[in-house]
Amino acid sequence: MTLRRLLEEPLAALTFADIEALIVAEAEEDLRLELKRELPANNGQRDGWMLGSNKIGSPAKDALAKEIVAFANAYGGVIVVGVDETEDHPKRAKGPDPVLIPRVIDLAERLHQSLDQTIDPPLASFEARGIVAPGSQDGSGVLIIRVTSSLRAPHGHGRPPLAFLRRGSRSEPMTMRDLHSSLFETRTRAERLRELRNARALRMRSLVDGYRNGTLQTEQGNYQLGGHSLGFRCTAMPIEDLSIRASSITNHVNLCRPGRDITQSNLPPALGEGPFGLNWRPRAQAMEYIEAPSDYYARWLLSDSGMMEVAGFRCSSHYQGHDFVFTPIWLVPVVAQMMALVEQVRVAASNLTAEYIIECHIVNPGKIVRSIVGSGTFESPTLIPDEEVIIGPYHLSRTEDFQAVFSEMERGIWNSLGLHVHQPTAIRVLEWLTDSGRRPA
Repeated sequence: MTLRRLLEEPLAALTFADIEALIVAEAEEDLRLELKRELPANNGQRDGWMLGSNKIGSPAKDALAKEIVAFANAYGGVIVVGVDETEDHPKRAKGPDPVLIPRVIDLAERLHQSLDQTIDPPLASFEARGIVAPGSQDGSGVLIIRVTSSLRAPHGHGRPPLAFLRRGSRSEPMTMRDLHSSLFETRTRAERLRELRNARALRMRSLVDGYRNGTLQTEQGNYQLGGHSLGFRCTAMPIEDLSIRASSITNHVNLCRPGRDITQSNLPPALGEGPFGLNWRPRAQAMEYIEAPSDYYARWLLSDSGMMEVAGFRCSSHYQGHDFVFTPIWLVPVVAQMMALVEQVRVAASNLTAEYIIECHIVNPGKIVRSIVGSGTFESPTLIPDEEVIIGPYHLSRTEDFQAVFSEMERGIWNSLGLHVHQPTAIRVLEWLTDSGRRPA
């Protein structure tokens, strides 16, 4: 359980006690765990940082970069600097206590910046965090570096780049066969995601084709909407198939969409909010949930691969004497809802490190005007400039990055409707997940 915490929990949630538990358990180095007593150095020497210098030696940077790219080129993993090792093979954590590394918070920041610049191609996501020992007066503690399996593998480090691969408990140079295999897998994964994105876009266009003059015709029946509605899709696709059973999750996990409070708005999300209820229906390798009150139609989907999607229409409104008014403030919370659902499914699948890509799709089948509704302001209505826009995809991995990804998608939604962002939104995804008990605190 200790190693699982190191691999899956947000780094900010890890404590010094987790490292002590790793030692007590005599954790063994393996495909996803590397232990180091202190910063690596040449034989018979110690890195200058360990002796009080403000510089990190090249041997330390090279050794850590080697482990990072080896994990990224394989299945991802975690490096713990500050844990002594046995002489066994494979090596195991050795006590009695962690080895304290000076000024670990500063060290983590400097290493992250330095290693990020030397790895080629750059990693989409790797993390470094210093955990200060309780009672430490000088900021000493342990260093944790975590990296996920990379969609852009193979990676190397240095000039020219040297590529490594994790094999068992060792990081070894990649052979030509390894490189060919990695490139093939990367290309195949990228092609699979591209085909999936194209299929979801076509599915949305097919839904739009069934919309005529306020009536939406679907295979489930006809739905009466307003005469002017905007089509919207938000899809989150896992980079690797999670191989879940969607029906098991929808039947036994209380999946829930955050409400308007997740963006602290007084307007509801465009395609529904709150618990889904019991009306999930089976589809081919997926479960589907449809809502169709008077002002929107929404089809939510969870597939056995872990893909999640909502697609539907939101009716325009009447506001301050103007008909057919639409506001991006309706659409923006849907992105935050999808991020919350991604995390709920990752928890249910016991795979908190699963990486996703996320995108939005806006389709304007008619001539809808727009406005800003918020903070008591209203702009003169203007036609939406484009008939169809796809925003993204963006990489969604660490929960700590949710806000940054959300902000990019928020900007894309506003810009697609011909607007500058009225007021950037601070989302409460992690707080909502914790408060609702849908993610461990």
